[in-house]
Amino acid sequence: MVLVRFPPLTPEDSLSLYRTLTAEQMEKVKHVIDFIGVRDIVSKEIGAMSGGEGRKCLIGRALVCDPQAMLLDEPTTGLDLRAQGDFLELMEQLSSEKTMILVTHHIEEIIPSIKTVAVLSNGHIQQVGKKEDMLTSESISKIFQANISVIRDGEYYRIGKNRTFT
Repeated sequence: MVLVRFPPLTPEDSLSLYRTLTAEQMEKVKHVIDFIGVRDIVSKEIGAMSGGEGRKCLIGRALVCDPQAMLLDEPTTGLDLRAQGDFLELMEQLSSEKTMILVTHHIEEIIPSIKTVAVLSNGHIQQVGKKEDMLTSESISKIFQANISVIRDGEYYRIGKNRTFT
């Protein structure tokens, strides 16, 4: 096992680690800090942050570059329930400005603004379509060859208690 120790950096320090930021870029950093709600932790060392704090700072770092799209691969893994909720709210806010590609094993993390879903199984895309057509008991059960109950709860979906795998 290899352990990596990062130098004691704050989020702002990490932005200028490889280059000096222009005044315009620093203004963008300040805007992003306020947008993602991390003003109170900007002087905290990254290594001392919680998982949720660190995840928000990574999103902020990406936003400073103003990407057109964001690929989030299991972004809530390892976060506690509150941090998960906060992160999903941030994703929902960002989705009005950015194309969001979310990879998740948990359908309850599919935020309302996501309209198209691709379901993967065994490393291959099995189906692509409108969220409301894809996230049904029939569709999910067929793809995963199991009896899986999918429940729509307002704008969110979740797996029901009744499920059997063959």
